[in-house]
Amino acid sequence: MNGLDLLIGMAIVSSVAFILGKISLLKQDRQFWKDSCFIAMEKYNNLLVEKQMGKTLEKVFDTKTLDVN
Repeated sequence: MNGLDLLIGMAIVSSVAFILGKISLLKQDRQFWKDSCFIAMEKYNNLLVEKQMGKTLEKVFDTKTLDVN
């Protein structure tokens, strides 16, 4: 019986370790995608700002509203 108890204990410990490992990997994976999406949105927002600033500058220089005294 002693060997069987040891085998059952090892199976329980390894099962718990496996489940905890999977949970840890899922948390890391979720954080990776969260960070990746945040970086992508930051780049997209910067692109939109650059595009809008370019349009604004073109409009200002096209209408020649800048007068140098």
